[in-house]
Amino acid sequence: MGAIWSVVGRAVIDTKALEQRTRWEYSGYSMKSDRTWLLLALSLPVFVFSLFLPLVSVHTYCENRPIAGVSAGAAALLFLFFVRNRAALAAKKILSGVGEGLCVLAVAVNVAFVIYATMLCRHMFDQLR
Repeated sequence: MGAIWSVVGRAVIDTKALEQRTRWEYSGYSMKSDRTWLLLALSLPVFVFSLFLPLVSVHTYCENRPIAGVSAGAAALLFLFFVRNRAALAAKKILSGVGEGLCVLAVAVNVAFVIYATMLCRHMFDQLR
C-alpha cells in the first residue's frame, strides 16, 4: 500500500513541476539562459579581425587566404548559434540581430578577400612565367 502512495505522490509532484515549468516557459522567459551577450562578445572580435585582415595582409595575400577562410567559418558558426539562440527580452533580440548582422558582414568581407587575393595570386604567378 505504501508503494502505491509513493507512486501517486511522485505523480502529483511531477505534475506540479510540469505545470510550473509550462507557466514559466509561456511567461516569456526560459529556464535555460540565452547566450546573447556571450555570442555578441565573440562576434565582435571576429568582425574586427575580418575587417583588419585585408589591411594587414599587404604582401601576404596568398598566405592569408586560409586564415580568412577559417575566420569566415567561425563567423558562419556564430551566425548559426545566433539563429538557434532564443532571446526572451526585446533588448536581447535586438542585440542578437546586431550580432547576426556582424557575422554576415564578416563572412562577406572574408569571402571578398579570398576572391580578391586569389585573383591577385593568379596574376602574380602569371607574371612569373
